[in-house]
Amino acid sequence: MLTEPTAEGKLHSARLSARIRRQIARAGGWVGFDQFMQQALYAPGLGYYSAGATKFGAAGDFITAPLMGDLTARCLAKQCAEVLSEIGGGDVIEFGAGTGQLAADMLLAMDAQGPLPEHYFIVETSADLRARQRETIAARCGELSRHGGRLCERVRWLEQLPPDGFTGVALANEALDAMPAIRFETDAHGRALILGVAAGDDGFHWSPSAEALPDPLQNRLADLALEAGYRGEMGLHAEAWVRSVGEKIHCGVMLLLDYGFPRREFYHAQRRQGTLMCHYRHVAHDDPFFYPGLQDISVHVDFTALEHAAREVALALAGFTSQGAFLLSLGVLDMPAASTRGGEINTLTMPHEMGELFKVIAFSRNYDRPLSGFALKDRRGAL
Repeated sequence: MLTEPTAEGKLHSARLSARIRRQIARAGGWVGFDQFMQQALYAPGLGYYSAGATKFGAAGDFITAPLMGDLTARCLAKQCAEVLSEIGGGDVIEFGAGTGQLAADMLLAMDAQGPLPEHYFIVETSADLRARQRETIAARCGELSRHGGRLCERVRWLEQLPPDGFTGVALANEALDAMPAIRFETDAHGRALILGVAAGDDGFHWSPSAEALPDPLQNRLADLALEAGYRGEMGLHAEAWVRSVGEKIHCGVMLLLDYGFPRREFYHAQRRQGTLMCHYRHVAHDDPFFYPGLQDISVHVDFTALEHAAREVALALAGFTSQGAFLLSLGVLDMPAASTRGGEINTLTMPHEMGELFKVIAFSRNYDRPLSGFALKDRRGAL
């Protein structure tokens, strides 16, 4: 049961809804779902990730792995340190850093085990989240590092990638699922038609289009035999993001953690309503039109599509596995105090929790050494 927002929250949502209505009117009464999702999440000052409401943790709408404890960060730090050691140094660039908790915990872990990145860049467009990240990192990483200087001094915030590219590790944890995605619905002839959004007196609603997806996108679905009325998503923004970041890597690894599936599982016949998911006050539901601006909207990741996008910019597939196998490969059970943190470990690694739904995929350029995170079980053949 979804609870009613406060009067202030309703007013905020009404402002954003009015903005989206104007956009729909300018477009002739219909916009693609990706355009709606873009506004609902990122409209300046009004979108879910652009406004100031608490999003993460017990007081927000959902909890991510870094907020459960530092075990994920320690494992990621170990993998990043392995890459930096092999290439002789470099930077870590994190996208979608949330509260900054993962960055802080990773820096502390890398300071303890070495080596540290020359810089820890955070690419963040939300001023609200940048401020929160600064507070978290300053509070956690203000002491002197074992390697000289203060850890927090290694952190830099960017609004876009370094124009000259970078060497090191590009990291994104639960970032791609929040990138706008197109939705489609199949007709009686098996064609995938673009599914959009229109506005009525009672709010926003789904509005099918007579326009079919372009042939290259239709071809992705050609051998899946989807039934009429099947609804699904394509994360074209996430694919474009992989290409744009991949082009900037001179030497190193792109490491992506998110929930999703290889393509054949992603478009499974039993998943006929797609993977669209919303979170509001820790309740998961499938209505993206519930008070826009006050809830998270996400779609699962098609990891096969990401692999194809990476290949287009000459990145090599360096590994694909479940989050559980990745963390176990990196020794999560042997981390200090792991024996007293069974709940966190179970949530992160067990198949019925986050261990199987969440996946880890890695791409590389000019880096040929096997990555330790995929030693236990590399499932790249499933892509």
